[in-house]
Amino acid sequence: MTPTAAARASQPASPSLRDRLRDASLLRDRCYIDGAWVGTPSRPVTNPVNGIELAKVPVMSTAETTQAVEAAERAFPAWAKLTAKQRSNILRKWFELIAANRDDLALILTSEQGKPLAEALGEVDIGGAYVEFGTFNTYDQSSLSGNIAQTGGGVYEKSLGDLSMFDSFVENNQATNGDGGGLYLQVSPGGRSWVFRYRAGNRERWMGLGPLRDVSLAEAREKASRARKLRLEGIDPLEARKLRQTAARLDVVRGRLEGKRAAAQLDKPTACDLVEEHIRCVSDAQTCTETMDCP
Repeated sequence: MTPTAAARASQPASPSLRDRLRDASLLRDRCYIDGAWVGTPSRPVTNPVNGIELAKVPVMSTAETTQAVEAAERAFPAWAKLTAKQRSNILRKWFELIAANRDDLALILTSEQGKPLAEALGEVDIGGAYVEFGTFNTYDQSSLSGNIAQTGGGVYEKSLGDLSMFDSFVENNQATNGDGGGLYLQVSPGGRSWVFRYRAGNRERWMGLGPLRDVSLAEAREKASRARKLRLEGIDPLEARKLRQTAARLDVVRGRLEGKRAAAQLDKPTACDLVEEHIRCVSDAQTCTETMDCP
């Protein structure tokens, strides 16, 4: 044995991928078919960086593929009978599980594919955003007027009728009615307003889209759609909005400075010019927001 090989042999073994996961059950070595994990793990999956075996997976054939397709066909009628609300809730739960386990999922991706961890985290977030996008459902309500009823104690909740498919929960003296895809109508004694709910990393965020009296259901859905598209591009809608607001304020300040310079008929650089130059530099950092179609 060479000295280098001997040195490697003397080094303590690094923890396995399974040991590094917070939830080791996420590392599966079988295939999910017809409600069960099946197959005999036989083919090694190795880390491309160091060649260490991470796990073994089954080698499936045409028979197992046919079995999976037939199982999906049998399951479809029951899925098709679910209401839009029920399907949306299932997809929402899936999205929340992805978000809750993003670190473990990214570690599995990195270990199997050899990509940087930051890139793997981005893939998990984008994948979750696509699932969240699928929770959006289109309903054919012409108006929400009259479908929100006041109950005892000042708590508001939705009535039945056209809103019967909406997901609703009541807490803290208010009701929040979900339209799917992260769009909610938040109802409280102080009024009714639209909000867009989403996750940015491990944080859940709520972004206001305007009061019901000013923003119709169709307009709220359009705003939520634009926000979801930003999420698919890896952009935080709230942060994008803040950038646009900052850029607008800088434009106002720039206009005032230019007005003062003209009134004083100043030709040489002054303190105002230095401030204006600073504004220009900061404004350049906001240029990306000018192409963002933010709500």
